[in-house]
Amino acid sequence: MKKKNLTVNINFDYKSLISGAIDRRILRESIVKSSAILLISAPSGFGKTFLLAGYLNDTNPDFIYYELSGADSHLINFLSSLINGCELNTEISGEINNTIQKNKLKLSKYSKESYSLLQNILTELISESSKEVFIIENCDYIKSELWFKHFLKIIAELSLKNKKFIFTGIDIPTGLFLYPVSKGVFTELRKDKFDLTIEEIKNFAYKLYNLKINDSECLVIKDITSGWITGLHLIFHNYEQGLKSVKRNHISLLNEYFREEIISSYDNVTTELLCKSSFLDEINESHSLLLNSKKDIPEIFKSLSAKNPFIYFNSATNSYYFNKTFKTFLQSELKNYLTSKNYKIFIDAIANYHLQNKSYTKSLELFILNGNTKSAVNIISSISLELFRNNDFYIVNNWFALIKTSNIKIEKELLYIKALLYKNYFQNYDYSISLFKDFIKNASNNDLKKYKAIAHIAEIFLNINDFKSAISILKKSLSHCPEKYKPFILFRLHSVNYKLNDYSKCKVLLSEALENINRQKSLSPEFHSLKMNIINATGNICLLNGELNDSLVYYKKVLDSSENEYNKTQTLLNICEVYSKSGNFIEALKIINELKTIEKLFLIPELKAQINNSEINVCYESGDYKKMNSLISSNDNSDNSEFQIIKAKSQFILSDYDKVKSIIKNINPESNSSLKIQLTIINSLLQKNFKQLKTNINNLDTLNNPLLKIEFLSLIVFYFIRQNNKKLYSQFLDELKQLNKKYNYENILVNLLKANIEVYDKIILDEIDEVYFREIYHNIKINDELFSDVFVKYFGVPEIYVRGNLIPDNLWKRNKFKEIFFYLFFNLNKRVTKDEILERFYPEADKNYGDNIFHQFLSAMRNVLSYNIKNKNTEFIKYSNKIFEPDKYYLFNSDAEILKQLIERKNISIPENYLKENYSEPFMKNYFDDFAETNREYLQSLIEKINSGR
Repeated sequence: MKKKNLTVNINFDYKSLISGAIDRRILRESIVKSSAILLISAPSGFGKTFLLAGYLNDTNPDFIYYELSGADSHLINFLSSLINGCELNTEISGEINNTIQKNKLKLSKYSKESYSLLQNILTELISESSKEVFIIENCDYIKSELWFKHFLKIIAELSLKNKKFIFTGIDIPTGLFLYPVSKGVFTELRKDKFDLTIEEIKNFAYKLYNLKINDSECLVIKDITSGWITGLHLIFHNYEQGLKSVKRNHISLLNEYFREEIISSYDNVTTELLCKSSFLDEINESHSLLLNSKKDIPEIFKSLSAKNPFIYFNSATNSYYFNKTFKTFLQSELKNYLTSKNYKIFIDAIANYHLQNKSYTKSLELFILNGNTKSAVNIISSISLELFRNNDFYIVNNWFALIKTSNIKIEKELLYIKALLYKNYFQNYDYSISLFKDFIKNASNNDLKKYKAIAHIAEIFLNINDFKSAISILKKSLSHCPEKYKPFILFRLHSVNYKLNDYSKCKVLLSEALENINRQKSLSPEFHSLKMNIINATGNICLLNGELNDSLVYYKKVLDSSENEYNKTQTLLNICEVYSKSGNFIEALKIINELKTIEKLFLIPELKAQINNSEINVCYESGDYKKMNSLISSNDNSDNSEFQIIKAKSQFILSDYDKVKSIIKNINPESNSSLKIQLTIINSLLQKNFKQLKTNINNLDTLNNPLLKIEFLSLIVFYFIRQNNKKLYSQFLDELKQLNKKYNYENILVNLLKANIEVYDKIILDEIDEVYFREIYHNIKINDELFSDVFVKYFGVPEIYVRGNLIPDNLWKRNKFKEIFFYLFFNLNKRVTKDEILERFYPEADKNYGDNIFHQFLSAMRNVLSYNIKNKNTEFIKYSNKIFEPDKYYLFNSDAEILKQLIERKNISIPENYLKENYSEPFMKNYFDDFAETNREYLQSLIEKINSGR
């Protein structure tokens, strides 16, 4: 496999012919300048190997050359050959080979473990190898193997500063290299890069036709160029690429060459077979009966390709292919071998064959070539909607370019599809309305699409905020619409009222539409899809009304009944929003993370944006502003006003008002009424225009979105608490409490409390409705068990954290005091007394010494628990009447407490390695009094209980 020198041994004058007529210097320089990973993809004989030989001769690197065969589709074979080529020292190559042999079974399966294993093998292999260039030829053999995708991802992740990987193949899809592309380490040379200049074509052709070579020499050249005799494909490839610039007589000469030098040497049966074959992309055994009743067609093509430079064999797919120019010529010749009737029958048969194989454009072109307009129209009308869903609208647009305008006006189905195209994708609303109206004129009253067209026109009016026209056309239609089609009109009427924020009217319209559908005995796919949309829309209304549980019920109905992956994804994102608004961030992020693993969803721009937007909203709701800002910055629409208002609100929560001002000055709400109102509220606060504030907050009622109002009331209340404006915070707090009592939406309040804990101290000390805020503050622990005012880490060497800050040991003055605190904190729920502490830790002390040492401990503990606390009157653990008692307004936790709660939870699986990562050290390491010893044994028994499967 390894070669010190890669050469292309071309005999006779052929080598001088190439070097004299074709200059590959630019391509060789492209390889030198290319990224760490390079793909050279072109048909056999285009000069890939010849090019690489020139590049290696110019640069003289230390390289390996690996020419793949069918056996290399097995990863073990591939790795073994790669190891040999890397020329590692015996010890290292032996270790890697042993690893591969021991893990053959794991490497044959594709899991995270096998990926990690392959990653380790390749990292060591490539880093230890002295080779600078790794050339892997004929990748068609391995391009469909999943391990090859992993191989590409792994080498893309490595630091390849002095390494270059070069892959070659006949037809390697760029999509395989998606990860290297995203990492910026990928370059590509495809067949168009091998094109010749007009001057090179002339020189090459002149020398070629004057070259005297015999039959045996032809065979040698044929072998070297993988079946393409003398590289003629280079000439014709360039004719093919530049037909517009090539003179007409050149095309005539080329066709004459085909006719005289190639076709004339075959009998009529073989020529007819060739001409018929030209209407297929590839020719293999499965296509034989379609072309000819003969069983030996593969043998015929094998014979033809041996002596014809324009028919070549791809061993990776076991198929024969035509040069495009030769293919065009053969198609034009077919009429000479078939009667007019038989020609039409044959072309229709081939068109239907392509249709069955979902090659819609080819099928359409053939039907149009054959004058079969009806079949062409059927393709457009039946396939277009599916393509629209996949965002492939440009394909449909190209189809319309093939159809005569006169035919489009006659065929109403085409009018409808084209109107959709111009409405949804080109947003040419005037032309779209004109097309829809032409369709409606020709449609019968019992045609569903007639009412869908009316709904589309109404949607256009809706998009340009002409609500009056939208309502008018829908109500007019409703008066004469057949009963069974009314749900489509009612659903669109709901859309108009939704835009007008009239959600109560929306519910009535949706309910009427759903009742109508439920009365129908059987539902077509269109009606079933509409039913799902109605149920989903009802869920949306419930969500906006703050009816979170009801919205979840509707969404889950859609999820259970929907078969469309696009609709399922959107419904899952709706469910994700409900979970997020409810504070169930674990489930919300679980949905997002699962959707992010489905690569094909990210190929649809709309879904990709929706998934990203959902993740941004969950980060905002959960208070993860760092990740939220990162997602917004990396998003394609980072200047989107909706994102910017979220950033502004997050900075308001963090009390960074200067940043809020900086963000909102660049927000343009345009016609978005929600953004306008939100901006006016924020500006009222920043400008201290409190008289206008009440009016602005009441404007939120026009949006019928109580959760949004709760969000802003929360921001306002905290703002006035910070400003010590008792009158205003009391006024807005009463309204906030009433709304929150009804809707139970506390995410923003929780985030405000977490981000402004000193404000919570102020609430408690100033008795600002402290019971209400205490309940919300304690809810933080439900979603974030590590959040606490005082947290003790018992396992390992114990540590104490006050509001996330580690307490330095020297604050205790005495080590014994720290130990007393651990005992006190561990038994807080038991209300430890002064006497209990003195008896346990100072059993022989007299009363005077006991009182003195106890008050020293009390002073040290108060000093520790006020560490970094702005308001020094804050007291987490109170001492009165000789009893210690935790302040009920604050949160206390420890890793030991979390472990005990973990044990008590039923049917909750503990993540792998969780215990090892968190509880591997003993309880209170280096502490050996009876309290520590007793709990060490008890907690160790709990850990063993979990490890043994409970």
